[in-house]
Amino acid sequence: MSSAAEANPGDSALSLRVPFGSAWELSCLFGSLGLDFRIVQITRGELSGFFELCGNKDMPVFSIRTNQGLLFEGTRHQASTPIALEHTTSLEMHRVRGEAIGQNCVHGFSRHVRESFFQLSPGAHTTVALLNSQRLGDLVEATAEDHLFERMESANSIELSSPLFKRMQELLLNTTTTPALHQELMHAAVLECLQPDQGTVLQKAELSQSAGLMKELLTWGNANPTRVIKLEDLTRSIFASRSAIVQNCRSTFGIGPMALLKQIRLGQVQHALSQAQVQRKIGCSNVQTIASYYGFTSRNHFARDYRQQFGEAPSHTLQQSSDPGIGAQSVSVAQSPQIAIARK
Repeated sequence: MSSAAEANPGDSALSLRVPFGSAWELSCLFGSLGLDFRIVQITRGELSGFFELCGNKDMPVFSIRTNQGLLFEGTRHQASTPIALEHTTSLEMHRVRGEAIGQNCVHGFSRHVRESFFQLSPGAHTTVALLNSQRLGDLVEATAEDHLFERMESANSIELSSPLFKRMQELLLNTTTTPALHQELMHAAVLECLQPDQGTVLQKAELSQSAGLMKELLTWGNANPTRVIKLEDLTRSIFASRSAIVQNCRSTFGIGPMALLKQIRLGQVQHALSQAQVQRKIGCSNVQTIASYYGFTSRNHFARDYRQQFGEAPSHTLQQSSDPGIGAQSVSVAQSPQIAIARK
């Protein structure tokens, strides 16, 4: 994975545009930002996307463009308040904390949400600004308007009027104003979004029962890469009935629980095939042994499922990892000073 970044000595401006071809590559990019995401590709086919970083060290702004559906689960930093929106109308598979969204929505401003749990549709272009939580809280307090605090306490998603939503889009992508002015404009716009006459609350801060169950399912899949997948065992692990798991998984992710867990497992195999250090850690160095380590016992079935999921043969992924001229490599903080600045 190659990066195109521009460093400006003495300037806090951030500028980075990096292509990614797998969910684990995108996870590495977020890791360089100090953000911990487990990401799963949930639609089939070759993944092609771009991660873009702009803004400044006090208010980083990142965008994700993807041609495949992606599912994110992770932990939010309490020092930052994310303000997220979607630029396209590709919302069929979009979910925020397990709930479908509509047009003209912004998300992420709740003061009490501790985890990230969202899903992007194929063709998405999502942008997120990381505002300083303390600064935003101070501004809300300075307004002496209790309803603003109430919305930040109880809600996490708001549907805006079209003009205000368009202004938020333009502000998030604005790279021409000075960093200080950009932050002030963003903070003012967020306060305006929280006004009752400007936005309609769509989603509460608390996870619904079904969303909480699906987050447990996703967490289980990520945390148990080698455990045999049996729905009966899963019902005991996450304390839910078989019918509840199946029904909620299909309504939330569009696929059944066994298919979702297989896609998680295939992504873990892809990571291992792509990274020599993972191969050394698990003591496997070829396609057959790596696939077997993650529970795929049938060579033919595995090869078919892998090609359908990622658009290439597993042997091709492994070959890329052994060729330094081709292989995908995660972007480190040392290679990208702009990301290092954003972590401070």
